[in-house]
Amino acid sequence: MHRKVLTTFLFSILLSSNGIAASSKWYETKQVNFEITIPTKTTKDWLVAPILGFPLAVLAPSEKGYRPTMSLTPEMTPSLEPITFDEVRLQEPFYKAGREKFVKDRQGKVKEFFKPTKVDNKNNLDIYSLGYRYELANMTIVERSIRFMCDGYLVLGMTRYYPDLHKSAEKDFSKILKNINCKKAGSI
Repeated sequence: MHRKVLTTFLFSILLSSNGIAASSKWYETKQVNFEITIPTKTTKDWLVAPILGFPLAVLAPSEKGYRPTMSLTPEMTPSLEPITFDEVRLQEPFYKAGREKFVKDRQGKVKEFFKPTKVDNKNNLDIYSLGYRYELANMTIVERSIRFMCDGYLVLGMTRYYPDLHKSAEKDFSKILKNINCKKAGSI
């Protein structure tokens, strides 16, 4: 009996020390379903739903009226070929030019660009990310563009947060991407 209690206690400490959420849940879109794990001890105040025109959005708890957000949008039809890291690197100059124009048009300033990276995903999804940090209206904003394949569909995503307000957002979104899983709609 004591051994079982001790094992259960140690297992709960291991889970909480790694920041693993108590549960993950599948969310449906028309093309693919996503398994999302909220990376905090409490899932209270997190919202995962089709919202703001996105098939699926993940909204972290609000800080001073702002919520870190992640959007996931599968393309409407299956892709002929999977996206590769080399393609993401080739798109980098176009991404930078588009982001510089976006920020300049809003009288902001780009602070830095993040090199394309491959996310370490435990479900063997090839997730690629590139992003930038910019200042707009005296606020620093971090945005990352995400791309990955799911059962033949290209999924485009984005994360956005204010690092001065959302101290754990980068780590939270990294954990979500590390644990995300997906399957073609109707296959779960």
